[in-house]
Amino acid sequence: MNSRNHDLEGESIGRESKDDVVDTVGASSLESHAHEMAPQTRRRWRIVAIWSILLGASVTYMFILPIAKSAIDAWQPVDQGPVLEELTLGESIRLRSSEFFVVFWIFAVGASFGSFLNVVAGRMNQGTSISGSSRCSACNARIGRWDLIPILGWLTLGGRCRTCHVKISPRYPFVEALTAGIFLLLLFVELLSGCANVPFKRHYFHDGFVWIIFYPKWDVVGMYAYHMTLLCFLLVMSLIQWERARIPRRLVFTGLGLGALVAAISPTLQPVAWLKHYPDWLAHWSWLERIDTTLAGLVVGACLGTVLKTAMFSNTQTGKGHRRYAPEIASMILVGVYLGWQAALSVAVFTALFLICAVVVAKRWPQIIIMPASGWILVATILHICLWSTLTDWPLWPGPHSTVLSISMSCVGVVATCTLARLLSRNSRVANLVNVELGEGVPS
Repeated sequence: MNSRNHDLEGESIGRESKDDVVDTVGASSLESHAHEMAPQTRRRWRIVAIWSILLGASVTYMFILPIAKSAIDAWQPVDQGPVLEELTLGESIRLRSSEFFVVFWIFAVGASFGSFLNVVAGRMNQGTSISGSSRCSACNARIGRWDLIPILGWLTLGGRCRTCHVKISPRYPFVEALTAGIFLLLLFVELLSGCANVPFKRHYFHDGFVWIIFYPKWDVVGMYAYHMTLLCFLLVMSLIQWERARIPRRLVFTGLGLGALVAAISPTLQPVAWLKHYPDWLAHWSWLERIDTTLAGLVVGACLGTVLKTAMFSNTQTGKGHRRYAPEIASMILVGVYLGWQAALSVAVFTALFLICAVVVAKRWPQIIIMPASGWILVATILHICLWSTLTDWPLWPGPHSTVLSISMSCVGVVATCTLARLLSRNSRVANLVNVELGEGVPS
């Protein structure tokens, strides 16, 4: 009897231990399942939040603002003087919807170009072809189409690979947003203004979305695309230099060939000739004038790039002893070919001023890493394009109306500024901070 009781007690204890094991396994499996579901839940809520913000912004601009404006005008009318015709509420909503679509489309195109420039810079650094599908650098898993959406793909993934959950560099969405921002900047400054920022360009009486976009002015659109092509080449050079890689020869030649060929075909893309007064006996050879403008920009850009290269501590030797193109020279040559030698001199002046500011900042805060040389040239080029027409009216600034004295003063100023920057940064860590070069260590 006692043995039977002991057997029953042993069976009950064994059953209880088995139940405890099953409960423990079930709890651990539930915890692991919850741990796996947590990132998916966060990703789902992140997607909902992003699309809610975008939808709210679009509805506010397209519907709420026109309705509010119509209600305010009906409640408290304002005498606006003689007008051609007042827009109805429906017409105002349609117009704002069209404007929002244009801005959104330009932003999406700019972000897509930024994604492509990321691919070009990364694969040229690795020496691989720019064609082919995108893959994770850690697990080599193919990136899905929805994850490749510029900016939004990185945000919805939380900055991590969907497969291996390795962190993705924030440089990718930053470059995409930066490129989209440049596209939008020139949209408002150049395209919608009818190229009011470009000197000697035919300006239209009407501008804005309706008269430039909906009734296309193709010469203005061509100028916008031409300048954006230059800025994209400068941006990809900046990315390559930031990675301490050499600028490929085919990239420089592609930019030069494309700029020279398009400028030779379309005479309106280079409104500023290389000479202030072109000889009358060459008036019938307009194509020769465009070729001369391109060649003059190439020569002057190469000379100015050499000066900037000397001031920015650029080393034309790579870590393996191979020759490479100095990014300053390549960038300034592109600026001269696309915009002309006068614009190249103006960009060099801006770059020299930025260089002095970079030296002062680097000496005060040595832990800050300043962007590479081609990045300064990119910023100076954007500033020049936006202020081009205004700078032309300045008597001492290099431009089409400049005299020999003002041009000489600009050249001397560039050389003096670059020399001063090099003297200020001698025997200091500023040389490594002003320009990030291949084979040099990043300052800690």
